[in-house]
Amino acid sequence: MPKSWPAKDPDAVLDYTYTIPLDEGDSVASSDFEKLSGDVVIDDKVRVGTLWTVTLSGGTDGETAVYRVAWTTTAGRELDEIITQAIAANEITELVLEGYVKPSAAHLVARYPAFADVEVTTIRAWLADAERYVDESWAEGDYAPALMALAAHNMTLAGLGTEAAVFARVPAGITAMKSGSMSLSFTPESANARAAGGLSSTRYGMEFRTLQARNHSGPLVAATGLFPTEPFVPGSW
Repeated sequence: MPKSWPAKDPDAVLDYTYTIPLDEGDSVASSDFEKLSGDVVIDDKVRVGTLWTVTLSGGTDGETAVYRVAWTTTAGRELDEIITQAIAANEITELVLEGYVKPSAAHLVARYPAFADVEVTTIRAWLADAERYVDESWAEGDYAPALMALAAHNMTLAGLGTEAAVFARVPAGITAMKSGSMSLSFTPESANARAAGGLSSTRYGMEFRTLQARNHSGPLVAATGLFPTEPFVPGSW
């Protein structure tokens, strides 16, 4: 699995390090560091023993830069490793997205600060997953909010974000809980919904459900009876 460096802002000029793993008693005979893809610029690269220090600048928001470090040891081993890095702008030029524009990780964090400490690549993955259930059949004004709400809901259920410990699954039957200075109470129906992990289990899921009902609501009459027209979302029923 490729190693990942923390996300980099295109305007930042920062140092990143990589330590070459060696067997006991072995040492580095030669080594090289190179960029395989991306618009990031390698301003400087220095190796001291097993430690590479690389100074990077530039990059394009939304891309994933890929690097490769290769080395040969005095014991005759030839190895290499791939390093990936998300390039994400810390500033948002357009906070309110118009039309069918996919939100970035920065947009989601601006809307839901509870996910500020989640890796950019992780947020992007959950936003991409949400695209399976939200498409251009939705109203333009609800498109980006729905993607972010569903991604936030799924991340919370996966244990990501500062609210995960409180809003993740609550065992059935529990109607009240306390964490530090925070006290919460649930109706029996709400407690069971949280335990099931459905859309009602997090505030993000409830927001998504409201948007979903506004865009895809109302039953259709079929030969076998009634069925809902909204797209199926795992855990929503």
